[in-house]
Amino acid sequence: MTDRTRFLFRKSAGRGGVCFVCLVLAFSFSACADNASISSPSAKVEFFAMNTLMSIEVRGAEAEAAVAAGRDEVYRLERLLSRTDPKSEVSAINTAAGSEWTEVSEETFSLIQTALLYSEETEGAFDITIAPVMDLWGFSSGEHRVPDDAEIGSVLERIGYEHLLLDETGFRVKLENPGMSMDLGAVAKGYAGDRVKEIIKQFDFETALINLGGNVTVIGRKPNGDLLRVAITDPENRQQYLGVLGSEDTHVITSGGYERFFEQDGKVYIHIMDPETARPAQSDLLSVSVIDSNGVRSDILSTALFVMGREEAIRYWSGHRDLGLVMAKVDGEVLVSKNLLGTFRVTEGKSVTYFDGE
Repeated sequence: MTDRTRFLFRKSAGRGGVCFVCLVLAFSFSACADNASISSPSAKVEFFAMNTLMSIEVRGAEAEAAVAAGRDEVYRLERLLSRTDPKSEVSAINTAAGSEWTEVSEETFSLIQTALLYSEETEGAFDITIAPVMDLWGFSSGEHRVPDDAEIGSVLERIGYEHLLLDETGFRVKLENPGMSMDLGAVAKGYAGDRVKEIIKQFDFETALINLGGNVTVIGRKPNGDLLRVAITDPENRQQYLGVLGSEDTHVITSGGYERFFEQDGKVYIHIMDPETARPAQSDLLSVSVIDSNGVRSDILSTALFVMGREEAIRYWSGHRDLGLVMAKVDGEVLVSKNLLGTFRVTEGKSVTYFDGE
């Protein structure tokens, strides 16, 4: 057997819907390096949640219990955080927009609070109140359209993280203005990855692979001690890779304009919106992959850094050098943070620059 068996996974439209393949995993539990690993049981579960296909695969003595517990946790979080579930806490907040406070669980409150902190840190490049803009452009429903300037001007009045209010004394949340709506799609899967990783580590296991709609988390190493390998797809040719990353206990999350888009009158409109303009982000990047031990941070920043563009993304990284970044520019060049040197192997023939700050 070969340890280069490839699994193609679809990254969730993050923000609702199905999109194109963005990550390829060069890893297989069936590829065993020694007799001891052959005897280790493995289990895999595939399921649909958060509007995308997901899978959890575990090798170890308690593999069956671990994958079941991980799946159940994702379902629990979906019921808690889904914008489209009328019984969720997020739906309750949206329903009460412009009128009253909504009391939520400490867990939901903490996640919203974290999202707001990153909104401030990225100067609004990330904003969970972007939902009305996604609706306007039809990315929520799949009925795509290009709105006129008047519609865009109107929707801009209904977004803005500064109008999302928090009351820490009672875990209460309020959207200040009528017509506002939040969507945790750009952070919920990252959080789910963190939670599933924590749960799996409570079981007797050796290695785990968590794929939550393309938000990939790897835990442990191969049976022979080698790092697991995650190959990041080339946004210009989804059958090819930008390169392959050696990973251990790491989240690898990618955002890009190629994930979801539509065309009208010969022009392409991507699903990643710039909160400042309420229009598709005009980025000089095709994709941004964030590699980090924190799934929430990886999920948020993959979107925010794409919106910010190359220069601002590198400037941000300069102050957060524990992150790993792989960015594909529109001219085909691959930008890789220098801390991934020796870990990320760029595909032969690709133009690559390793950056070390501004």
